[in-house]
Amino acid sequence: MPQWRLHRGEHGDLFLKNKNGLEYHFEYAVGTTLRLTKQQDAYGNATQFVYDRGCLKWVVLCDGRLIQVETQRNRIQTLTLCEADKTPTVVLARYSYDKNGFLLSVRADAGRSFDYQYSKEGYLTRWNDLSQTWVEHDYDDKGRSIATRCSGGYWDDGITYDDENHIHYYHRAFGGTQALHLDD
Repeated sequence: MPQWRLHRGEHGDLFLKNKNGLEYHFEYAVGTTLRLTKQQDAYGNATQFVYDRGCLKWVVLCDGRLIQVETQRNRIQTLTLCEADKTPTVVLARYSYDKNGFLLSVRADAGRSFDYQYSKEGYLTRWNDLSQTWVEHDYDDKGRSIATRCSGGYWDDGITYDDENHIHYYHRAFGGTQALHLDD
């Protein structure tokens, strides 16, 4: 049996169901993109996603509280936790973007604030938090990841591509190499 099965609901909606009971519901699409409208676990705990003209506006948590989603040009700007009556209680996160729409920063609680940098091609080249923890990524001329470096030298790894033989070699951060053979 597959891990996931796609079903059609009574009203024409689609939902993916995992064999462990987790479900993702998609009640409508905007163009060719399905919109996630509900996520539910095997015990019936559901999180709902409410849209207005295709734009996410609210996340309804299983305990009745809400997360208000403020957007600008179809990009999330702020997430605010609210009571069931829509009274704001706390800003959870703020997001900023560059002129190309790439995420530049996330500001949230301690340990959850990040900054991002990109190459001119739009590849993520670096992210860091406010505690000076950072990760850098290198890419080849085809845009494939070839190396990762991290603060303190932890998690430094790499990938070598053997295109002729359809093999990718992953060089693990803690030693050893894994060969991934690709199917045609």
